[in-house]
Amino acid sequence: MNINTWWSWLNETFNNRELATGFWVCGVLLYLLLYHKTREHLSKLFKVLFQWKLLLLFGSFALYVAGLCWLLNGLYLWSIDQLPQTLIWFFFSGAVLLGRSFNTKEEDRFFRTMFWDSFRIIVIFEFVVVAYSFSLPVELVLVPLTAFLGMLIAYTTVYSEYRQVKTFLEIVAALVVLFFFWNSVILIFENPEEFVTTENGKNFLLPIFLTILSIPIIYVWHCYSHIENAKIRIQMKTFQPKDVKRYAQKRFILTFMARPWLLHRAVRQFHNIPAMSKEDVNQIVSGILAFEREADNPPEVDPRAGWSPHVARDFLKDHGLRTGDYHADGFGEGWFASSDYKELDDGLLQSRASFYLEGDADTVRRLKLKGFFNIDFYKKEALSELREIAIDLISIATGEKAEGVQMILPENFVLDENIEDTRVLGGEERFPNGTAFEYYIILERG
Repeated sequence: MNINTWWSWLNETFNNRELATGFWVCGVLLYLLLYHKTREHLSKLFKVLFQWKLLLLFGSFALYVAGLCWLLNGLYLWSIDQLPQTLIWFFFSGAVLLGRSFNTKEEDRFFRTMFWDSFRIIVIFEFVVVAYSFSLPVELVLVPLTAFLGMLIAYTTVYSEYRQVKTFLEIVAALVVLFFFWNSVILIFENPEEFVTTENGKNFLLPIFLTILSIPIIYVWHCYSHIENAKIRIQMKTFQPKDVKRYAQKRFILTFMARPWLLHRAVRQFHNIPAMSKEDVNQIVSGILAFEREADNPPEVDPRAGWSPHVARDFLKDHGLRTGDYHADGFGEGWFASSDYKELDDGLLQSRASFYLEGDADTVRRLKLKGFFNIDFYKKEALSELREIAIDLISIATGEKAEGVQMILPENFVLDENIEDTRVLGGEERFPNGTAFEYYIILERG
């Protein structure tokens, strides 16, 4: 293949933006290989990337995607000229989704989000934005500039003191994207026949098909990673009998292998109780399955006694404070659930909120909202947001209108009120070293 033929193939296969991106990527890699300090780090990176576990992971994913392409080809939805787009999707989207799946939690609803995101209107917008490119010299300038702009936004996101600069940069980025979009729209209207083609339709649908059809293999690896993690965690405690550990490992994996969030609960309870016999293991499994069945049709709870754990965990989900599963606390003192921390500001030492449920097996008797603030770094907006969350919690849990709650909740959170069958307590706690304080709201029944 001579140079002219090779260059013609590149122009037919890739647009100018993809060629410019490839040029700069190759240039950066060449620089890293030639510079001795980065060359040493790259060699270590390649050693990590070529470990057999990673090769198995991404190799199996590549074979699966190849199988999808063969299947889509049989349905006339994929052709060999779409190989570049397929490779771009594999490295910049598919592999990223596969890696992210290992760190997802039950509350993230990662796979459901992954499915529905494929049908968002933004997908059409993104396709139109990249539908047309400028001339190669222009793209060679635009690609590094937009990449540099993206890096600046990422940098200002990490360092909150540049928040005003971040806002300006995001406006600039939005204007750049709108410029690309408008350019594509103009070219589409000038020559709609060139845009509305079978080839463009296939290119538009390709990432949607690949993303949705890759969910099974990504989910399999997601489950496998949790199984391996569970094996390690089960063996961590030395005081539990070895035969009980072996039985727990077998029973948990066989029962929950396709539901890793339940596997996580089982292993946690195995240590919390702690389980010392096979009967303890069986009780853990039956308890988790029973609780999961109840989630679809929660049993009635006397409102004078407390709240349903299945309902209470969602009281603050709109604020990102949905709790984990409700479980025995391991101390024989009751049942418990907690949310992840929610950041209330972007200070150096961030203010954060958390939400807790406490009670017995069937009934939540106490709700607790806490806000942590570092005296030297907290911002007034964080206090305002915590107050809004507290108002929503009291309103949802008691049925009191938000306007009425605002009237009884002071700025310093100190209160002791009864709203029908619910006692509402609030206050402030200062740390002994004087560096931080907490505001809290507690709702009690029963």
